[in-house]
Formats: sequence, structure tokens, C-alpha cells
Amino acid sequence: MLQTTRSTNLRGMLAPCLLALLLALIMIVALPAFASAQDAAPPPGPPPDDIANPGEPTTDPDGPGDPNAPTGDPNTGNGDDGDMGGGMAAPIPKSNRIVHHAATPIQLVKTGDDGLHLYFIGADGSTYTGPVFSSFAALEEMHPSGAAVSLFSGSNPSTGQPVTVDYLPDENRIFVKTFYPAGHDEYNPHKAYDFTVDDKYKVKHVNW
Repeated sequence: MLQTTRSTNLRGMLAPCLLALLLALIMIVALPAFASAQDAAPPPGPPPDDIANPGEPTTDPDGPGDPNAPTGDPNTGNGDDGDMGGGMAAPIPKSNRIVHHAATPIQLVKTGDDGLHLYFIGADGSTYTGPVFSSFAALEEMHPSGAAVSLFSGSNPSTGQPVTVDYLPDENRIFVKTFYPAGHDEYNPHKAYDFTVDDKYKVKHVNW
């Protein structure tokens, strides 16, 4: 009876030891193979150059230009060099202004060669340079008669309102058409502002 008890206790003590030894042998064999696999894997590299970063804006240097850019033919009187004006912020010269209405959204200034320089005016009084037109003598020589000739078609960069300037050959006048800034008249949100200028630089308002 005593011998049987001792054998049972011995087997109970050896079983955990054998299990631990077996696990140790498995670890010794498996670890080098796992380490070799890790060393063989290449480290992650940077993304290719032709893949943009998420959320990074891209630009197309050959994409479309400003849809509000003014249009016109430089041969119809937009200055000797066809200058259509860039809509750059610029103060209006105090002298040689020909539009004397305080609320005008457009100002015309007589140039040294008797042409006219157009300026855009915003609702807050900000001013922007616009196209330069040839003198009335030059316009009359280029267009002695016929239908109205478009000198400028674009928009006020401050208000977004459309602006057109035509030359009327039969009257030797310039006809300016635009609108007040939005909110100028609560009863008429699209109130027109039109006027003509003759060869004596006299302004006549048609709508204001």
C-alpha cells in the first residue's frame, strides 16, 4: 500500500516537469525561425512620388482661367496696347474724374493722351483699376459709322455686378452699363446704372 502511494505521488510530480520541459523545447526551436522571418521582411518605404497626400490640394497650371476675366478686342479701343485692366486694387486719381455722381459704381478718368481709364468702385468704397480706352478721335477713326462696338465686357471685381462698355460710332459716345451693388436699393436689388460720355467728356445718366 505504501509503495503504491509513493509511485502515484512521483508520477504526479513528474507530469508538470515534463510538460514544462516540452514547452521549453518548442520555444527553443520556434524562436530562431520567427526571428529570421522578421529580418527578411523589408521595411515600409515612402509613398511613390506620383501619389498625392490625402487632403492635399492639387493645381493644374494649364487649367481654365478666371471665368470673370474681362473680354474684349484690343483693336476696338481698349488702349494702344490692348490693356483690359487686371482688377487690381488702386486709388482713383483725384484729378480728371468725369463722373461726379457720389454713388457711382464706375469712375472714368481722362488720361494724358485724351483716353479714358475706367475704375471699379465697391459698396465699401474700395477701388480697382480697369481697362483703358483710346481717345474719341482714335475711336472715331477706327469706327467712323455702324453698329455699337464692344470695348469691354466683364464684371466689377468688388461687387460681382456685370459691366459693359460700348462705343456708339454714329454718336461718337461711350455707353457704360452696370448695376449698383446688391443691397443698394431694398426695393430693386438689380438697379441699373447706365450713362454715356461724349467727345467733350460730358456725362449723361440714362439710369441711376
